Amino acid sequence: MRELGVMNKSTEELVEQARGGGETAFAELVRRHRSKAFLWASAMAGDKHLAEDIVQEALLNAYLKLDSLADPARFVSWLHTIVKNQARMKMRQSSTRREQLGDGALIDIVAASNSIVDEDDSSHKAMDKVRELLGCLTVTERNVFAAHYLEQISPAEIAKRIDTTIDSVYHTLSRARIKIQEENKRHSLSDYIRERMAVMGERPVMAEATPPWRSSPWKQCKNSLASACYAVLSQKLKETHTISDVMGLTGQAFRLTVEDVRIDVSGPWMYFWEPIVQEGLAQLGMACRITGDGGAAPSPYMLHKSLEHIRSVIAAGSAVIAWGLFTAGFGVIYGYDDEQRLLYAEDARKKGAIPYESLGRGASDGLFIVSITEELKQIKADYRTSTKKALQMAIRHAYRERTFVGYTSGIAGYGRWRDAFAQGCADALGNAYCLQLTADARRHGAIFLQRLSSRFTVIDPRVADLAEEASVCMSETACLLQQLGELFPFPHGGNPLDASYAVQAVGLLDAAKRREEQAYERFGRIIAYLS
Repeated sequence: MRELGVMNKSTEELVEQARGGGETAFAELVRRHRSKAFLWASAMAGDKHLAEDIVQEALLNAYLKLDSLADPARFVSWLHTIVKNQARMKMRQSSTRREQLGDGALIDIVAASNSIVDEDDSSHKAMDKVRELLGCLTVTERNVFAAHYLEQISPAEIAKRIDTTIDSVYHTLSRARIKIQEENKRHSLSDYIRERMAVMGERPVMAEATPPWRSSPWKQCKNSLASACYAVLSQKLKETHTISDVMGLTGQAFRLTVEDVRIDVSGPWMYFWEPIVQEGLAQLGMACRITGDGGAAPSPYMLHKSLEHIRSVIAAGSAVIAWGLFTAGFGVIYGYDDEQRLLYAEDARKKGAIPYESLGRGASDGLFIVSITEELKQIKADYRTSTKKALQMAIRHAYRERTFVGYTSGIAGYGRWRDAFAQGCADALGNAYCLQLTADARRHGAIFLQRLSSRFTVIDPRVADLAEEASVCMSETACLLQQLGELFPFPHGGNPLDASYAVQAVGLLDAAKRREEQAYERFGRIIAYLS
């Protein structure tokens, strides 16, 4: 019986779900479009048996190359092209080859070995490539994979055929899918490097094998995004901001996002990265280029796109900011080695090498690459405007920013945090991590505001006085959160479920919220003076 969930989805939704590993989603795509594919193949082949072979091989091709489909809405026309190419190639085969395969080879994977092939590829070259690709499967995995995806035989029926359990069939399908995807990625990377070298006339390149910064910025600041930005900026520019300036102008000094129920470790990074990063870097006078969205492990296409991005930036003498290198946070990639297929990187956890194929599949799956593309000199020169925009960004986050379902941002986050203690469900590690990160952020915010006050002492004393007051409020917020952090030290987290500690925690969080709101009230008045 088909699942109602896939029956009610559009073709575009099924493509996206299948790309993410949804086995029932691809099976539904096959069910909906197999008859069309058979009609297309029959019209070209003139033989129903040959058409059946063409369809099965084309469907396997579509499964393996689904990540290369740029627009899910064009799935049907894309499949039509695959069927046509497969039919043309099939009809060009010699009679000897056809006898080797046989018209009835319905679940023989070798008969599908022409499936990954462009129209101008030779059949022998394609054969070698696909044999290697599908050679990663055991005989049982190949037969189960073909029976389910090509013949549309249910796992229950397959289990009867090979005398095993349904659970075993599902495990085999899952294992085969993962193996094929990983092998496809490995071959795709090899092809990418080889083609890149051929086009550019290059030998395999190693560029920049040591980080360009003298001391690790992650030791100066707990916020990994700001630390990574600071590292790249210090490399790119002769005159750099302090790490506290980077925290303040990007808005990172004033952010708070928490998971609603347990305050787990995911909270601080659950926001829409791209617009926040773009806006924050603009306030530092920089434009940027972004690849990926951080939401999932990369497809082969996105992996190639990211490697191209990284190599071009490093070859030009800069570095890139990247998510999830050695830990669930931001770091910097500063070198690469095509021959060894390695990226050289550093984050808060370590400095080391990452295989090309592991990019976006580190401690926290997700691909997000940022490079600084140009200096926005008109913005950089206008500190007054960039400061105003940074404070507006902070207020917007505090009171109006929307985030993912199950998470709360800004001042309202303090209320969720308070509830977690009051209801006895705060997570020890997540709570301690959020405390450490937020206290450190407010400390940098206080320093940023103090520097702002000093810069405006002569220019506009009203702004200077308000910035000084806001700095005091932020400093006191940081102290209150540090006191809370002493009760629940990172990483072991203490015992947030202890009722006596919970009472103290609620009081400290309420006080921190009040002081932070007082700072934001000053922000509003500063903005009015700067406008």
